[in-house]
Order: sequence, then structure tokens, then C-alpha cells
Amino acid sequence: MDNRKYQRKDRQLQFEIKLDIAGFDLIGETKNISYHGLLYQAVKPIPEMTTLKILLKLPDDYVECEGTVVRVEKSAHEESIYNTAIFFHNISEAAKQKIMDYLET
Repeated sequence: MDNRKYQRKDRQLQFEIKLDIAGFDLIGETKNISYHGLLYQAVKPIPEMTTLKILLKLPDDYVECEGTVVRVEKSAHEESIYNTAIFFHNISEAAKQKIMDYLET
């Protein structure tokens, strides 16, 4: 059973990541999202505890925040795919509200 306070919802949103330490940008698509974080599938793993700058593209807006990679697991179904969980931090209340409003639609 999932004990999360805010459940993730299966939604596909485009996002961009700027990696401070790795020096490259990444464009991806969420697999699921809550206002606390997201899960996406990567072809290259990003080390856990890596800090990221994230630009999440909502249908009519966008959200900027920072996040930390908290889990990386190799996919059981697809070779060379890594399920990557990111926890949002340094996210404004207004940004959280934008995500919550989107998830309620």
C-alpha cells in the first residue's frame, strides 16, 4: 500500500532539467506527478541525491523549482530504462498550487 500523503497521478508533462554538477540539460516527460515530486523514465541514470533545476511545462503555464533525485531503479520491463524519482524542494506555494490545480482537472 502506498502511504504518500499526496498521491501521484499518472500524467505526461514535458519538463527540462538543468544539472548543476553534470553540466548538461535533459528534456523528458513525466510518468506520474504530485505537487511533491515526479517520476520519469531515463535512458541514463542520474545519481541519487543529485540536485536539479526543473522547468515543468503545464498546458497553460509552467513551474520552476529545484528537486533532488531520491530513487533510481532499473526498469523490470525495459532494459536500459531507469525509473527516476525526483522530490521537489525550493518550490513556491504558488507553484505547488499550479500543480495541484492541474492535477484536479
